[in-house]
Amino acid sequence: MKKLIAVLLVVMLILTLGACGSDNTQVSSSSSSAASTGSVSEQSTAEKSTAAESSAAAESSAGANAEGWTKIGKTITVEDVEYTVNAIKMSKSSELFQAEEGNTFLLVDINAKNGTAEEAAVSSIMMFELKDGAGKTYDISLGGSASLDEEKIEMIDGTIAANAEKRGGLAYEIPENTTGLKLTIKDILGTGSQTVELN
Repeated sequence: MKKLIAVLLVVMLILTLGACGSDNTQVSSSSSSAASTGSVSEQSTAEKSTAAESSAAAESSAGANAEGWTKIGKTITVEDVEYTVNAIKMSKSSELFQAEEGNTFLLVDINAKNGTAEEAAVSSIMMFELKDGAGKTYDISLGGSASLDEEKIEMIDGTIAANAEKRGGLAYEIPENTTGLKLTIKDILGTGSQTVELN
């Protein structure tokens, strides 16, 4: 009889320990699952945040998603300086200036990336030439530059440090509905040039 009781006690002890082990395994498994879910959730949130930041930066850089801007996104290289015409916009007036009757201001959002080991000079008057389909040339516009200021874009004039880039703008006054617009970009010495079609 004593042996039977002893055997029963041993069996009960084994069953009890087995049940505890099973519970611990389930708790451990649940904890791992929760930790894994939390990690995936954090990773997903981080990825979404990074994607949103990248998208916002791209939009800001191009200026193409801002009101009234038309994306161009064309890149050319002149004497190791890479120019990207991001977008253009037509503007009738700024706070201080208004285009003449029948005219409009053409604003150009542009990036210049200096791929050389030396500082590069940029001049809107000397290096950029706008022509229409009929071959007429247009000069930089003071009134248009005021419209650029309102867009929070400075004229591209100035210098670009070695292996650096600069965002800026150009502004012209042209007749409304002008077609065949082409922007020719030259180096400061006029030894090389490339042309970008704007419309």
